[in-house]
Amino acid sequence: MTVMKGGCDTGFRRVLPEAYTARLFHVKKLEKSKRKTNKKISVTQVSLKKANYSEDDVFILDLGNSIYQINGTNSTHDEKYAAAQEINKLLGSRGKAKKNIIDGAPFEDPDIAGHFRDSEKKEKTVPEWGGNKLFVISDNDGSLDMDPVEVVSTDSLDSNNVHPGQ
Repeated sequence: MTVMKGGCDTGFRRVLPEAYTARLFHVKKLEKSKRKTNKKISVTQVSLKKANYSEDDVFILDLGNSIYQINGTNSTHDEKYAAAQEINKLLGSRGKAKKNIIDGAPFEDPDIAGHFRDSEKKEKTVPEWGGNKLFVISDNDGSLDMDPVEVVSTDSLDSNNVHPGQ
């Protein structure tokens, strides 16, 4: 399975080579804790940033008429094989596209260096969890109010606030 950006808008349109938007796919072997079988390889579309490139994995640069397999110097043979299979799927659907293989140092190749942006990779931040909170929802004064309960215990629960379905 290939995870791609876009959706159904790009799924049923005929894309002409002149109007083709370049795409970069990251082919990597999943960590042992995340995989179910011995050799699980994922193919995911990533943005065309130099910061996304890693010497440990294989990348596929899809330019429409040209498809480049960029092998990192530390990539495994399983990743290279999976990337070759993915490129063959793309070639089968296009027909006239050409396959090129680059081993390491993709930014030195003048044909593809201009397609990558110099922006940095964004760090993913996980918001801090503040714990569970209990709220009392009431409409005693005519407007709907939602007030937090300071001390959460069974004593703070009131059976008058519960209304069974009708």
